[in-house]
Amino acid sequence: MEDLSDNQGLLFIVVGPPGVGKNALMENAMQRQPRLQQLATATTRPRRPTEQEGRERLFVSISRFQQMIEQGDLLEWQEVHPGKFYGVPRKTVEDALANGKFLIADIDVLGATYIRSLYPENVILIFVQPPSIETLEDRMHERGETEADIQTRLSRVAMEMAYLPGADYIVTNDDFEQAAQQFNAVIAQEITRHRNHRQYSHTVTVIPIFENEYLRHENEHPYPTTALHPQEIPHIAALRILQETLHTQTSVDNLMRSKPNTGSFILPAAVSVVDEGSTKHITFTYVYLLTERVLAADGWHWHPLETLEHKGISDLALQNRENLAANS
Repeated sequence: MEDLSDNQGLLFIVVGPPGVGKNALMENAMQRQPRLQQLATATTRPRRPTEQEGRERLFVSISRFQQMIEQGDLLEWQEVHPGKFYGVPRKTVEDALANGKFLIADIDVLGATYIRSLYPENVILIFVQPPSIETLEDRMHERGETEADIQTRLSRVAMEMAYLPGADYIVTNDDFEQAAQQFNAVIAQEITRHRNHRQYSHTVTVIPIFENEYLRHENEHPYPTTALHPQEIPHIAALRILQETLHTQTSVDNLMRSKPNTGSFILPAAVSVVDEGSTKHITFTYVYLLTERVLAADGWHWHPLETLEHKGISDLALQNRENLAANS
């Protein structure tokens, strides 16, 4: 991957819960900032009448999209709806940053965090939050969305909000004009600065579980933990450090998940952010369902699952184990 740290281009990534108004704020910003361009993401869905090839999207076939995945041409991708894929082309981003351009995009939070880890001085994360979950739900009803669609969107809110502390800026979209003013002020400030002035560290922790027990070490780092390697995807780091620590073979199928995987990333069971001013330390926590009870080495001990300190993870682990057994 090309070193872009000395280049002046910026990619503004807008994240936040579905339906919070990210697209409206982006469109407003591009109208007020002539130098700001939308990042053309790749998609397999049909082109709409108002869209132009290469402006909002790069329209490709499913077979071509699969080829892009296999060749590593996409920084991240998601299957948003069955057969409708979206992805961020690596070359588009790197060419724009190398040529001093300013791009803006709405990208999934985990993908956004990963892309910022690749280009920490060229990516700015802006988190758009609703004034309340109730307000967000009311807006969905006002737009005439079905109850099923509303519940699907709301099911992602808690996961999205967990990433809020890791953002560079937070904009609350209560009154649109005020939110747009704050949003545009952030972009104007960063374009003038030409460089993200913050530092980030990314750590991955994985909790090994077998049936009704979890494995924990007695020292200050109780679970297998590692820093992300350059260009390493978080869930791949979790598999790597677990294999290195327990000397056991690992499979991506045994990573616990709250929903089926439909993209390049498996969501962590938890994410935490420690803000030390100039540096933000972001930790992704995964849970791995072991297929056998490994022998606990010195310092490692098995504990009852109900004593696990991470709230909600033990119940989800039991549910995932039942699903894994049913499919085996």
